[in-house]
Amino acid sequence: MFGQSGFCALYTEWFFCPLFGAMAADVRKTVAFLAAYSDELVQLNKHTLEALLKSNRAKQVKEWNRAKSYFVRQYDSFTFEEKELLEDWELLLCDVSSLESVALLPGLQRCFQRVDAFLKEHAEALKKISARNLDTALRSRHMLQFPMSTFTRLFLGKFEKQLETEQVKALSTWQQKLCVRRAPDHEAMPPKRRKTC
Repeated sequence: MFGQSGFCALYTEWFFCPLFGAMAADVRKTVAFLAAYSDELVQLNKHTLEALLKSNRAKQVKEWNRAKSYFVRQYDSFTFEEKELLEDWELLLCDVSSLESVALLPGLQRCFQRVDAFLKEHAEALKKISARNLDTALRSRHMLQFPMSTFTRLFLGKFEKQLETEQVKALSTWQQKLCVRRAPDHEAMPPKRRKTC
């Protein structure tokens, strides 16, 4: 959980991201909110993003209430791309177990494209973290400033086993390129010295 100062830092970093420069400021704020409160949102186990945003917690958290108000009032005026982005967040944050895999497929493919694009864009930074796996790298302080880092982590945690063969290969390649391979603990330890009398 970020708290208000973490939320502000997260929003500030993403606000200036050139990739999303054309997106409305309020959509960026909503996405930054979704990333900052993702753990809590997932635990609510709701079936839609609207239900998540309208939960009782919105009365207690200012950013939550702001995201709810904006979503409810402005959803019809969102661009197609903004709606798709929020639908993709909905796949990650909501309980979609009742949907058939055929219904999930377009969203999963779109989400994977977002994940792949994020990993390409931040490959050098992720590599410098020298983490053992992508999950650890994506949770690093540096990467948490990007909402798409949280998006990527959530996607891989929830849907990695449902990826197509080509997507599995691509993900394996990213793991090899970005993560540090370390010897198992028993191999990494120095040999024991023999006691001499």
